Amino acid sequence: MAKIAKKVLFWGSVNDADKYNVRIIPEGTPFSYSETPAIGAAHAPGQAEHEADLAGLAISEGIYDIYVTAVDIAGNESDPLEFQDAVLDFVPPAAPAFGGFRE
Repeated sequence: MAKIAKKVLFWGSVNDADKYNVRIIPEGTPFSYSETPAIGAAHAPGQAEHEADLAGLAISEGIYDIYVTAVDIAGNESDPLEFQDAVLDFVPPAAPAFGGFRE
């Protein structure tokens, strides 16, 4: 079985955040709170950093813009932290086709 590299996104904690949203959209697509589905990310109170493991997402390999927002208990959502031009590749290359020993 091929090895797929880990893709773990991390960001700093926000004091009054109840949760975080992660949005992954194709490079160059305009950001929209309402039109871009969010991947919910767990919030662990008291931690200095939070993270989301992106491995195993059902998206094609390519270049994406990633946005992380903080959401408070009232449902207010922050401006996004942006990660532009992120290369997401979850497909390993093909195995070598031939080989052996030489004398």
